[in-house]
Amino acid sequence: MTDRYENIRKALAMGPTPGPWEIRDGRTDTVENAQGYTVCTVHYHPHERYGHGTRAAYIAACDPDTIRELLAERDALAALRAALKGHAESIDAIVQSVMEGGQ
Repeated sequence: MTDRYENIRKALAMGPTPGPWEIRDGRTDTVENAQGYTVCTVHYHPHERYGHGTRAAYIAACDPDTIRELLAERDALAALRAALKGHAESIDAIVQSVMEGGQ
């Protein structure tokens, strides 16, 4: 089974500009980190459905620290889910045994 988040993990390992990221001074086209370094510039396109300010806000919200936290939470929940699935299968086997008259 492949990790659908592999490309994100690789990108984080490359050391992107640290967060937090934000849209500074009311500009809706430039995303900067807390030290004022430009992370990216989002250009206006006349035929886009959503404004470039919307895209810039989305990018700003997805800084590396936030994405790392989301991945860590996702991985912890996946491990918990796997553990609970194992417990559920054990309980199902016990219930099945009791239903069949065994102990």
